Amino acid sequence: MKQKKTAAYKSPNSRTSSEKVRQRLRAEILAGTLPPGTIITSVGLAEKYELSRTPVREAIRILTEEGFLVRRQRQRAYVAEPSIEELETVFVARILFTVLCVRLSVPKLVDEDLLEMSKLISEMNRFNEIGDQAGWREADTLFHKVILKHAPIHLIADLDRLFDRSTLFRAIWHENPNKSILYPNNDHELILEACKARDSDEVARVSAQHLMRVTLALVGIIDPSKDLEALRETFSLLPMTE
Repeated sequence: MKQKKTAAYKSPNSRTSSEKVRQRLRAEILAGTLPPGTIITSVGLAEKYELSRTPVREAIRILTEEGFLVRRQRQRAYVAEPSIEELETVFVARILFTVLCVRLSVPKLVDEDLLEMSKLISEMNRFNEIGDQAGWREADTLFHKVILKHAPIHLIADLDRLFDRSTLFRAIWHENPNKSILYPNNDHELILEACKARDSDEVARVSAQHLMRVTLALVGIIDPSKDLEALRETFSLLPMTE
């Protein structure tokens, strides 16, 4: 009697598999491959990734907790459609976390960090000249990671999650190649000079204003009439005067 063939895939560690699914799904959402409103099913993903439904369901659960997916009671999950209110909340949280991490990290920067930041500014300028949006965004992300690298790792992890959420909103801006890249670029030189002086207050001020301009630019595209009360209140709590 012939034995029944087993499934084509192996049974990898469930936790490792769910993390891989989470990362792949998150990357597709951030890239716009899975636009807001796209239905996500464990059956479909299990077939797509050749995995059992258990790690896929776990990945969907985590992404729902992180805000990338929405799942109402007894309904299928779908890609979240960010609102103006969420945009403001995410960027307010990023501003507050960034200011805290800057204050903890900047005094510990070393010369190698400053040299890396200078190189990344040169890369951003080069990418800006040739209109390479992806290259510019990658260099920009690395630039800010260097500034914050000496902050506590658990704070950096929370800030990274906020960054991922805000990337969904930034994608709205970068859809227009005529408006992308240039709007926050002048802040980087100011931040670098303040880092060289180990002036954490000045780095915090410029970084917060940097994020504020991004927020206002995005809101200006989506709903210029929106009153950003939480953003105003946040700045009233921070020493922003030059």
